[in-house]
Amino acid sequence: MCGIAGIYGKVDAVILRRMADILTHRGPDDSGMYLTRFNLASLIGVGLAHRRLSIIDLSERGRQPLANEDGSIQVICNGEIYNFPELRAELERQGHRFRSDSDSEVLVHLYEEKGVEMLNDLNGIFAFALWDDRNRRLLLGRDRFGVKPLYYCQVGEDFLFASEIKALLEHPSVKRSVCLEALRYYIAFRYVPDPLTMFDGILKLLPGHYCLIEDGHVQFHCYWRPQYAPNAGMNEEEAIEELRERLAGAVKRQLLSDVPLGLSFSGGVDSGAVLAMMHQVGVEGIKAYTVGYPDRESDLGGAKSDITYARRLGQQFGVQDREIMFDPQTLTDVLPKVIWHMDDPLPDTGAVASFLVAQLAQGEVKVLLSGQGGDEMFGGYPWHRAAKMAMWLRQSPVAASLLRWIGRPLQSVPVALGGRQVTFLRRLKKFAAHAHKDFAEGHLGFLSYADEEDRKALLAPLFNGGADAPFEIFLDHLMGPENLDPVHRALNLDMHAFLPSHNLLYGDKTSMAHSIELRVPLLDNDLFDFVATIPQHLKVSVRQQKYILKKALEGRLPHDALYRKKSAFGVPIRFWLTHYLKEMVNDLLSETSIHQLGYFDPLTVRQLIKANETGARDAGPLVFSLLTFALWHQTFINSGSRNRPDQPDGLRSEMLEATGYVGR
Repeated sequence: MCGIAGIYGKVDAVILRRMADILTHRGPDDSGMYLTRFNLASLIGVGLAHRRLSIIDLSERGRQPLANEDGSIQVICNGEIYNFPELRAELERQGHRFRSDSDSEVLVHLYEEKGVEMLNDLNGIFAFALWDDRNRRLLLGRDRFGVKPLYYCQVGEDFLFASEIKALLEHPSVKRSVCLEALRYYIAFRYVPDPLTMFDGILKLLPGHYCLIEDGHVQFHCYWRPQYAPNAGMNEEEAIEELRERLAGAVKRQLLSDVPLGLSFSGGVDSGAVLAMMHQVGVEGIKAYTVGYPDRESDLGGAKSDITYARRLGQQFGVQDREIMFDPQTLTDVLPKVIWHMDDPLPDTGAVASFLVAQLAQGEVKVLLSGQGGDEMFGGYPWHRAAKMAMWLRQSPVAASLLRWIGRPLQSVPVALGGRQVTFLRRLKKFAAHAHKDFAEGHLGFLSYADEEDRKALLAPLFNGGADAPFEIFLDHLMGPENLDPVHRALNLDMHAFLPSHNLLYGDKTSMAHSIELRVPLLDNDLFDFVATIPQHLKVSVRQQKYILKKALEGRLPHDALYRKKSAFGVPIRFWLTHYLKEMVNDLLSETSIHQLGYFDPLTVRQLIKANETGARDAGPLVFSLLTFALWHQTFINSGSRNRPDQPDGLRSEMLEATGYVGR
């Protein structure tokens, strides 16, 4: 796991070095650079820069860029190629000579054999840049699921790319401005989907895609996309046995490491599955890292901390468990740091929790395994169940009419009456409002945190009535083949959008902030190929989600760990905003501050804050989105990315002391 950066065009070595140096947290162990001779005929040169986090082959031989035998092919790679032993053995049989034991070296030799087709052979997490000097060709590639990020932008005739946006911002010609289309998605769904970023002109290479640049011409191609072929006649018992085998194989592949590794552990089904498989394949002395929340009911708004389940499960497997607590003060302390590392605003306290877990593990392990991807693979989110229930309702006009009749008075129920069930009440309201609509419209309505009226009111200063335009990125993934059921259409959207642009994004950024590689065994080529054939009724039912995964884990995890109510790394954000963070909200989202930002209608913002405080509606997620955006804007647009909040003189003190909030 590393950081990469590069320039295609007129290469300034000083700028390239700056681009790499700001990624030092991704690779503190070593650095390397490759510069081509400037071609006077084409006025094109190439510069590749690498920051190394040594995981496999810790020797100097593993230093990147890595080259083929004659040096005509150079590669820099962020990530791991899990099937590199098999690939290397075959390449050696074909006569290739390796200079290191690095997994990344297979890329140069595999490219010699297959060209861009080599991408189909890779099982791993990666974002790489490969320069073919003979053909004057630059190849950028990103893994199937989008575990590793890769950003790019065009500046005049120059093409820049890097593992993080902040590296691109080191180039003096890169402008800092907000992408309004990204902001529209952000307000509605609380994240920015690939290929967009919140920076106008800076984009992400899509998962399962590659970019080819020759003679100044830039082309993008897809080499893989999720393909669902559910087998309605699949035998449940046979499916369970096959799933167990593939789970164990995926985890075993991702244990390959020359440094200590551990587990990011919540006590839930997904991280529990990874723990059970680690134990099954013989890993001993497992180190687990867990975030917990205060046991005081007042701090959780009546919710129950998840850490007790993690402790119980950890004791059963004899893990060496480390814990870190997450309270409101932690949020104010850590949020500016998380925003700086994320590059894009992401208003999810799960990202803060992930940051804390990596902070806890730093210095003890260099690799963490995670259960990320389990919900998107097996159908674990509320909207997967909602998609199935809505399908049934659309088939029953009487039931749909009844839901609409119940739904109208339900919309007027204040969320404050929900007590501990605020989130459930919010979801129920959304389901009642959208379940009767056609699938795509209804599904996006259920996913949205800001309805059409909210978006129009909030973004009125920018869009002049266009804030309700269709969300084309999402609609493309929801349509799918005509015979694909709604559950798999919802999963398809998640695999293309929510997974890479939200979950995997914060998983990568928060772990690499602490120089830790995060691996996701539940996102494995071989495992996905099988899971994509499992029918929806074995994944999601009205009563049970991730059904087949839980059945496969019976006998490996205790019953109460498998079938307890789902919990996640999260906090009661409405409660915290209206109690512990109230002054911060009032300062950073004041009428003056909103006017200075220039993106939102100040009166609408004030009304949202008031409704959230009184409990008239659960606007907590939307208010937190606005708060996070304000902090992000001050970090990257106003102040510049070099003003790091994790340094003593960094942004956090400047940003929060100005509000008078620090120390209260």
